[in-house]
Amino acid sequence: MSHIARVFAVFLLLLHGASHAQEAGEFDVYAKLLGSLRYAETFRVSMSRTCPRLPATADSKVLKLCSQVGFTPDKKIIQAAEPHVRKQVSIEEARKALVFWSSAEGAEISRKLVAQMRGENNIHFSPEETRLLDNATTSSYGVALGRFANSTEASIAIIRELAANAL
Repeated sequence: MSHIARVFAVFLLLLHGASHAQEAGEFDVYAKLLGSLRYAETFRVSMSRTCPRLPATADSKVLKLCSQVGFTPDKKIIQAAEPHVRKQVSIEEARKALVFWSSAEGAEISRKLVAQMRGENNIHFSPEETRLLDNATTSSYGVALGRFANSTEASIAIIRELAANAL
């Protein structure tokens, strides 16, 4: 193999490796974002409300997921959700959202939102938390995250993927 061919082959390998590193880095951003949003917890709360309303004739894998969702590791739920949030939220928006939601203020707001979803009644947002939450939800990343959160197609796909892998 000529020197030029070797250099070109090394360049292609480096380019391929850089592409995988970028994809892995982007996955980390989306996974960290979903973690900071407490997505796995909100998914479980949502399923705890949905599962009792399912008919006995529902897909057996979905019914099995219902019985196991409380034991499904956060990592599996986040892995199932990541490709769908990626479709709705650009990497730039995900990075901006991660800055807010991983901050002390964002983490506290996220904790309170999940508690509110669970039906806890003693949850109160300070005026500053309300302002921050309003800013986050009306920002470009908040609108994109809202598209993901309200996507029936994404929700069904996540449930199907988790159900297909239910023990």
